[in-house]
Amino acid sequence: MEQPPPHYQRRASDREPMAHRSDDQQSERRIDRRTERRGERRTDERRTERRSERKTERVDSAEVKSTTAEDSLLAIRYSIPIEYRVACYFSFPLVLGLAMVTYVAAQQDFSAGDLYAVFFGLSISLSTVIFFMSRHITEPLKAITNAAANMNKGDLSQIPERRNDELGQLIQSLNHMSKGLARKSELEKVLGKFLDPDIANKIIDELDDINFKGENIQATALFADIVGYTQMSEKLTPAQVSELLNEYFGYYAACAKQYFGTVDKFLGDCVMLVFGAAKSDLQHQYHAVACALLMQKLTEELNEERLKKGLFAVQLRIGINSGEMLAGLLGSKDRLEYTVIGDSVNLASRLCNEAKANQIIIQEECHQALIKQNSLNVDNHKTIKIRGKELPVSIYNVTSLGDKEDQCQQDFIRQLKSQTSD
Repeated sequence: MEQPPPHYQRRASDREPMAHRSDDQQSERRIDRRTERRGERRTDERRTERRSERKTERVDSAEVKSTTAEDSLLAIRYSIPIEYRVACYFSFPLVLGLAMVTYVAAQQDFSAGDLYAVFFGLSISLSTVIFFMSRHITEPLKAITNAAANMNKGDLSQIPERRNDELGQLIQSLNHMSKGLARKSELEKVLGKFLDPDIANKIIDELDDINFKGENIQATALFADIVGYTQMSEKLTPAQVSELLNEYFGYYAACAKQYFGTVDKFLGDCVMLVFGAAKSDLQHQYHAVACALLMQKLTEELNEERLKKGLFAVQLRIGINSGEMLAGLLGSKDRLEYTVIGDSVNLASRLCNEAKANQIIIQEECHQALIKQNSLNVDNHKTIKIRGKELPVSIYNVTSLGDKEDQCQQDFIRQLKSQTSD
């Protein structure tokens, strides 16, 4: 007699009475059965997941194809001028009306020629009426569309057309919006006069989320002070002092802009410039020193013209320092000011006080950072004690950044003065 396959022999052994098995064998068998059932459940779950994923992929693919087809149809549709699209909307009632007229005329035993004449006459009449109706509706829509496009380009002109219907109300709303945007643009220009344009734009961009804590940055601060300002003020009227400061500060702001700096504030006869604060600048140290040299050269040329006119000459002393600073909108909730603060800023102010007329003072760290990659010429190296600093500070007086930079600055001064004279 043939033996059954091993598979059936195993199943037969599985059906062996429980009494003939030991306790260990029974517990092992129960564990095996539970494991098998769990494995079967996991397999079924994986199959179900794969089926659902395939269905989702098919649905997504169908939706993408449908969306692509709809977008293509919409693109073709909106490429047609709007007046013709509106005219097409009346095509169905036109055809329906012509069919009814033709049917009624046929019931009256009109001849074929008369029917054709009535059909074409009505077609031309209704087509003309529909075309002019569509023009009447679409012309203000075109004006609204053009006005919105012009607003996006910065042209805030008003829409001249006046209507009493819903389109007229929409035109009035757009005109009010245009006035509001024009007012906002004027305020931005005025704000740009009180603040550096880069800072003004930064503040406007952060109106919805003003950061009162500020941010830590690596930047360079420059303080420029007019030597002998007090004695000069005693010999000038307030109007003359104001005219002098406005003239020189205007030139200094142009120098800062030339080297990507921002005017932080004007403090009496002192101007504070910052490099790398409002906008990130990897060369903020170089740009600060170059700006200081440009300011000194420009001051010398302006002094020559003032001395020819019998006016007072102006002499600058400048202190520069770089390092970590806290930059942002600082102050109270009622009054804010964008500025930078920190020990690095204070040291720049102290270096300005240590400088003499026509000097540009930097400290050792700034000197080492610049001399690695630039032609930096300095003199009067010395170590001084700064009030408020425990350790002495090694300082240098900067005289040049090389012939190439000097030539570029001379060209800029000639161009600036020519623009001012014009």
